Amino acid sequence: MDRLERLSRLFTLVVAGITIISAFVAPVLALRWSDLPFPGFLVEKTLVVNDISGDGWTGHLLGMDYPQQVTRVGGFAVHNSNQYEATIAHLSIGEKVSIFTRSPDDDDSLYPAVPLTPFPTRSLVRLFWVPYLVGVAYLAIGAWIYRIKGKSRPGRALAFFCFAAALTCILFFDASSSHAAPGLWVASFAMLGGALISLSLRFPQESYQIELRPWLLAVPYGIALALAGWGLAAMNSLNPWAYIPTRYAIYLYTVLGVLGFMGTM
Repeated sequence: MDRLERLSRLFTLVVAGITIISAFVAPVLALRWSDLPFPGFLVEKTLVVNDISGDGWTGHLLGMDYPQQVTRVGGFAVHNSNQYEATIAHLSIGEKVSIFTRSPDDDDSLYPAVPLTPFPTRSLVRLFWVPYLVGVAYLAIGAWIYRIKGKSRPGRALAFFCFAAALTCILFFDASSSHAAPGLWVASFAMLGGALISLSLRFPQESYQIELRPWLLAVPYGIALALAGWGLAAMNSLNPWAYIPTRYAIYLYTVLGVLGFMGTM
């Protein structure tokens, strides 16, 4: 029991520390990335065009959409997000660039003249600043809860949920732009479901089964860690679309956590 308590507190504080660091780093990454020429679409770490869009996004207007994968930019082959960003960085706003994409059916498409524009300020506010400020609010609430109730299991579970939610919001834009820590975003997203299910077992009143078997509290987090590991492995697999089923599984687990918590309440 004491060992589980110490591990729980350590895990919560580690996640809180990572979230605080991310809160300082994320604006720097977002502003640096937003200065690059923008081809009118966002990509995942595997270079698959995601389904986020906005007004006047040139690439989407020309037909580039999920789940096409970018394979060549301006005549250069790109195999990962670092090569893709480096190639875009050597271009200029106002230029038109040719882009090749590949579909899951191995059909290639050419977009011969995609205009490069500045990243819209409205999109930056919508996709970065709004989620970021929500994340900072969750971080502050989590820190306050941990300070006054961190020694109790329900209070610690609620604080952990706030930290996981904060990290998910803060890194939301990075997952489809600078790709500095997409794996951390996947892990924090997976943890949301585990935190909610665990919280429902001990809040507002701790389950009798938990009093007898406190190790059951670790099961939802274990499932979340397994989903996170699956998601990380899929992002680094040779199949650029392998991450899609893992993302759906994490979404489903989070929804189950929300429904479970609401049902308990």
